[in-house]
Amino acid sequence: MPAKEADKDRDTKPKDKDFEMAALTAQQRAECAAEFIRANQLPIDLTKPEILAMIAAIDDLFVANSATFNNALPPAAKNKLIAKQKAHAFAHVFHWRYGKDA
Repeated sequence: MPAKEADKDRDTKPKDKDFEMAALTAQQRAECAAEFIRANQLPIDLTKPEILAMIAAIDDLFVANSATFNNALPPAAKNKLIAKQKAHAFAHVFHWRYGKDA
């Protein structure tokens, strides 16, 4: 693709601030925890407050490391994909590593 066309494609990519997203709200974390409890198929020995604390810690981890994740991507993915596409790829790999047999 000629340079002019590549520049045109880059200019039309939706801007998403590459994972610069605020932490989930308390309500969103509570809803996420409730969904986790409903969807969990394995025995779990945690109370609801412990699950909520876990969800908050995971969310905080994503907030603190979003730039690291984005910078680890190859240039094509880093520059051509929007945050939602990068998140989908992350979730897909994570599922393959840890969730396929769960």
